[in-house]
Amino acid sequence: MNLLGHSFGAFVSSKYALKYPKKVNKLMFFSPWASESCDEDKLIEFNEHLESLPVHVRLGIKWSKNATPFGVARKAGRWIGGFLVKKFIRRRFGANLEGEELEAIAEYLEQIIMRDGSSEYAFRKMFPFFQRSDRAISNYLDEYKKLGVEISFYYGTDDWMNTSFNGLHVSQQLENEGEKVYIIEDAGHHIYFCNPEDAFDKIYEDFSTSKKILI
Repeated sequence: MNLLGHSFGAFVSSKYALKYPKKVNKLMFFSPWASESCDEDKLIEFNEHLESLPVHVRLGIKWSKNATPFGVARKAGRWIGGFLVKKFIRRRFGANLEGEELEAIAEYLEQIIMRDGSSEYAFRKMFPFFQRSDRAISNYLDEYKKLGVEISFYYGTDDWMNTSFNGLHVSQQLENEGEKVYIIEDAGHHIYFCNPEDAFDKIYEDFSTSKKILI
């Protein structure tokens, strides 16, 4: 099969392919979580440069300590928190949806976000260094090659997963290592939603340059 995973789903699919390589022809990582490796020395350097990092990365560090954006909304109360969540959703997805579709997704996400937290807190245990991990996807690049599993990475131009550390984005690091990397124009973390046309064009390009016959 050809397996596409987004965000944490990309991390899960990467582990599936390592365990069942004969079942996977190709992995496509869409804005993958934990694509960047983290060791003790790098963590020390990372902490020293924390104040110079973008705001969203610093907020991510807070998340690793159980202070999540969803938690803030819940503390604001059902009415105020729900109002703020819906307002954010309308702003975030308003360029791609309108009318009943936009209101439906705003209502749906508001109902999920305002419930008691669960998986968002699991990230603290699974990924104590936020997006960086000692089990990162990048740790197994050679292993995928040995197993015969093709891999490719996709990031948006405004993708918060494509973090920059010491001036080099994750996508640039991967490209420097010879990996296939595709950048989706005018897209953030949800690249399939922000710019579906460019995302599917890049997928077609990816498949057309594949070395394996994909069914």
